[in-house]
Amino acid sequence: MKIGDKVVGYLNGRRIGALGTITGDYNFDETILPPPYSRVRRVRWDHKFFDGFYITHISIDTLRTIRQGQTVVEQDKNEYEEIEKEVLST
Repeated sequence: MKIGDKVVGYLNGRRIGALGTITGDYNFDETILPPPYSRVRRVRWDHKFFDGFYITHISIDTLRTIRQGQTVVEQDKNEYEEIEKEVLST
């Protein structure tokens, strides 16, 4: 990941909590979470969905990498754009 990359904050199931942009370099901060979860990057959350946005129209192929329990999942630009389009069209 690098500054400017787009990120999706996933919740359980097929729900999205937020869409954002990485704004800071990799950091290690034990004041946020204890090790080994102390690795952080600053993110500007551009769109937040407090109850979670339930994905209904995106193909299962696009969501293939989303697995419960993962906090970071690589997606290509097309996958992100498909998610962003659905989320922002409602």
